[in-house]
Amino acid sequence: MWGIEGDFNGSGLDESVLVAVPANDTWADRQETQSRKLPWFSTIRGRLGIVPLDGWLFYATGGLAVAQVRSDFSFLASDLNAHVGSASTTRTGWTAGAGVEWTVAANWSMKFEYLYLDFGTWSFLSPNTSFFGGPADPTFTWTNNIRAREQIVRVGINYKLGPSFANY
Repeated sequence: MWGIEGDFNGSGLDESVLVAVPANDTWADRQETQSRKLPWFSTIRGRLGIVPLDGWLFYATGGLAVAQVRSDFSFLASDLNAHVGSASTTRTGWTAGAGVEWTVAANWSMKFEYLYLDFGTWSFLSPNTSFFGGPADPTFTWTNNIRAREQIVRVGINYKLGPSFANY
């Protein structure tokens, strides 16, 4: 069995990391907060599968992935040095995965699927926003590198349009 599948998904993914970093020779002690959000993603994938038992399809899938990715960064040191920045971008990447689909009635099936999505790495700047002890230095910025990848597990119900030619 082979075919093409597309989907559009809303996502509530919202990750945040807070790190307290002790002082060293270069920096005072500080707190850094990095967050990443994935409001939506979409895929267009090929599917290639086998039907080892009547009513069951086991398949591999892969193709194009597109997503909206948002990230925020803040840095506050004990010497009141601060950096703040954020960015939002639409990224293209790739996806690969596997699944199993089971025919439950004419034209109706249920599926369990795993997808790995990779949108690569992108960067944005967080400028110095300190106003304590003098004006901020806009030429001193913090570069944030974001690696955008996700793992998705989902359960679904499918309806095939038109007559049902396969009994998988």
